[in-house]
Amino acid sequence: MRHMFYVWAKTVELGLSAVVLFITGTFIYFAHAVYGSARLPSAHADAIVALSGDPERIRAAVDLLAKGYGRRLLIAGIDNSAEIAELYPVHRALFDCCVDIDPRSIRSIDDAATIRRWALEVRPRSLIVVTSNFHIPRTLLEVGRALPGLHLVPLGVSTGLVDTGERWRRPEAANLFVREYIKFVAVWTHARS
Repeated sequence: MRHMFYVWAKTVELGLSAVVLFITGTFIYFAHAVYGSARLPSAHADAIVALSGDPERIRAAVDLLAKGYGRRLLIAGIDNSAEIAELYPVHRALFDCCVDIDPRSIRSIDDAATIRRWALEVRPRSLIVVTSNFHIPRTLLEVGRALPGLHLVPLGVSTGLVDTGERWRRPEAANLFVREYIKFVAVWTHARS
């Protein structure tokens, strides 16, 4: 009986250790992806996609296109017509030739499907993905699953809620960070099953 209890206790201990290692490892990866995504890409890509929802994402993506980081831009997701209307007069030539807008998707998985349809037409070999910094890890999983083999370069935009310079100083930033981490783990786990 004592031996059985010892085996059970060791099994529980190993299981808990595995869970702690999993949480620690995925959390470190997530934090590194969030806080490491704010740098401008070191190389140009064939195309750029911006997941809308925050005007900063759209501005950053249009700026990348204007600087020649990609040849085409897709703005995918909920409608940001006010921001696009503000940027259009300044970048009319870019919008007329090189920007595609698809406001139909609402969730990240829908964004990935939209990007996949667009990428099958445009045929990029590399893609700069612009979204909020806290959203980068999950977005890369979703887009990577929709377009396996495509080289993805993240650009995380600080939206004010999760400023990469202040990390955990504001409770709402910490709350958002933890919520996004949980969503990331859910998507990662689903992708592995």
